[in-house]
Amino acid sequence: MKWTCVLLGLLLGPVSAATAEQNAHVFDFAVGTNLTDFNYKEMSTSPDDSESGLFESLLVDAKYYPFQTATNIEAVFETAESKLNYWASGTFTNPNQSISQQMQNDFSNYTIYFNFALSEDVEMYVGYGYDYWRRNGGNYYDDYTWNYLPVGIRAWLSQSNIVDVGADISIIPTLNADFKVIPFNGQDSSGALGSSIGMRLSIPVRWTLSDNLIFTTTPWLEYRRFGHSGVVYNSAISPGPLAEPDSQTVQIGAELLAGVSY
Repeated sequence: MKWTCVLLGLLLGPVSAATAEQNAHVFDFAVGTNLTDFNYKEMSTSPDDSESGLFESLLVDAKYYPFQTATNIEAVFETAESKLNYWASGTFTNPNQSISQQMQNDFSNYTIYFNFALSEDVEMYVGYGYDYWRRNGGNYYDDYTWNYLPVGIRAWLSQSNIVDVGADISIIPTLNADFKVIPFNGQDSSGALGSSIGMRLSIPVRWTLSDNLIFTTTPWLEYRRFGHSGVVYNSAISPGPLAEPDSQTVQIGAELLAGVSY
């Protein structure tokens, strides 16, 4: 059923920016899903770990047009729970013992965008977002949180009365990234992962079925990088020091949204 929804979305098409045709509307509201191929990898030598897999998230998108022009304020919320494939070259107690297992993951993020119409076909945006990622290690949680400030530009390259196709590129500065180790029995430990720059590319496709009904799909690619935490100690899960090494995520996905304008 999930793949059916995705294929239907690819046939139907995305909502991301408002053009002059939408200027009479005050609000847009859309609900849908985001199918993500997630790939996380630590960049250290040994031991290191990686995590990958497909998951589907709930996606909610709302826009408000305060000036009855294409300029708008946008709020996006996304949440997901999924088991992903986890692999590690070693454990806390035995660095030479590799492990491979399914690990439970929880994701959520909140983003506010300020979208400025430069012309009927081009839009620039800036925003603020907060990301949360929890991994269940069996007897402890790994919690990752970070703030980010996306800055991008979106252009509609082909437009008609029904189908619009665009291109979207943004840089994503990540600020105040942190991680926390939370043992089920014991004291928490935490460390800072610093700041870095990521990037996102997408191809929005929007199908306008009526003045108030829009279907959208947005294939996308995103890259993020995180820094080294420094040494952290937590005797509840490891007899020695812990450290979160440099790491990166490469994600590919497709958003599918069904929305109304009023």
